[in-house]
Amino acid sequence: MTEKPYIWKDDQIKIKSSFLFLFSAPFILWQTALLGFSGPISFFGRNPIPVSQNYITFIIIAAYLISFGAVSVFTKITAWIERILIPTAFILTLLTLFPFPEDTIAIFLYINTFICVFSIAVTASLACHLFTVSTTWTDGIIATGFSGIIIALLKNSFYKPDFTFLTFCSLIFLAMLTVFLYLIPGKTAVPFAKRSDQVKFPSIVFVGILLIITLSNLLMAFAISFSQKAVHGMSTLYLAAAVFAALIQLIRRTFRSRCLKIYNACFLLVPAGLILTYFAQSISQLYLVCCVLMSFTVIFSNLWIFFLSTAFSMYPTRYIAIAGTAISALIPLFHNWLLNAVGGASPVFSIIYMSASIFLCLLYFYLEPYFTYSWESKTLGSNIKLVGHPFSLPHKVQSSRNPHPFDILSPQELMVAKLLLEGHTKRSIAKNMCIPIDVEKTLHKNLYSKLNISSKRRLFRMISKQPYEF
Repeated sequence: MTEKPYIWKDDQIKIKSSFLFLFSAPFILWQTALLGFSGPISFFGRNPIPVSQNYITFIIIAAYLISFGAVSVFTKITAWIERILIPTAFILTLLTLFPFPEDTIAIFLYINTFICVFSIAVTASLACHLFTVSTTWTDGIIATGFSGIIIALLKNSFYKPDFTFLTFCSLIFLAMLTVFLYLIPGKTAVPFAKRSDQVKFPSIVFVGILLIITLSNLLMAFAISFSQKAVHGMSTLYLAAAVFAALIQLIRRTFRSRCLKIYNACFLLVPAGLILTYFAQSISQLYLVCCVLMSFTVIFSNLWIFFLSTAFSMYPTRYIAIAGTAISALIPLFHNWLLNAVGGASPVFSIIYMSASIFLCLLYFYLEPYFTYSWESKTLGSNIKLVGHPFSLPHKVQSSRNPHPFDILSPQELMVAKLLLEGHTKRSIAKNMCIPIDVEKTLHKNLYSKLNISSKRRLFRMISKQPYEF
């Protein structure tokens, strides 16, 4: 029996782009078709379906809460959960095309809405726990490009598609998702950190990653609300996101993991777009230019699985998908509250979000070395082996490989270097190694002195140029 080419030995899934486009892009498009179009719903000219907005709101909240519990308990079988839910949604969507009573079709839509929202957390868990970091990046970029083009067509100002058309689209997207889910393993053993492992998670990096997800979703909510004020604004926003996603993918293929450094410059266009929104209040011609520049917020927000996967590679916890999904669910509500709080004062709104975009770029610049290191590392959850006892310190292994600067380090200094690369602070390193903080500071100083470096970024640069197997 031959092994599947997209499965790594450590049970992480490395999927080819030709298969990956079956995953996130169809899911985003299904969400758009089901949840993104409100108003009277009519199939083939029949009477409007009696769908209650209050029921929809209750179902969305219930689906989020239930999905959080399911993901935390049944994390290892998330693929099987999706294998059941997505075909069910396909069947229910297909049934809406038949002449059932309006109340029955409304029930189909309610169940579909529940599955759609429930699957957000389940899909996030599947991706960030099982996919490699580079796979989740490609996943986000393909999702942005593919869905950006379709959403730009659906949101165009020339022709408004009816719900019947969107139903046929949903059937195609759900079929693509079903095919994908049966291409990957239904059950994969994922190692999660436990208290008995005595490993502390890198809190600063985790908080930074969750802040990136928060700010990127917040800025995308602003970009969407801003683009709705201009003719062809939504189409311009998503079409520009698709074009930039294709450019980013080209850069990625050329520079590989080094592309994450290049994206620092690309994401600086987001603050530029936010600055122009302030002047667009008096110069209407700037609206579409702002939409083009702010399209990077769409890319940023679609990369949230990549950021979660990076966090999971540093500290494998089953709750990271729940945290990311909860943020994505709450941010639109916070954006609406903030919009009402400022009373629709657009200049004030622009200044608030301009500050958030600048902070987001600075945060990405700070965390970029960790993203690059996780991208280049191929070991899932390696730090759960770092049990904080002296006997678990790494031992030097003699081999025929070329000399490495790390060869001169002691086992304790090697441990400090490894934990630094995984996002731990000095205090966190001391707790993981069960040593006093003063001893850690001495090891830290000796590490920098022996390697002749003066900053953590230089350490990342060294390990990037000459990888080392701890």
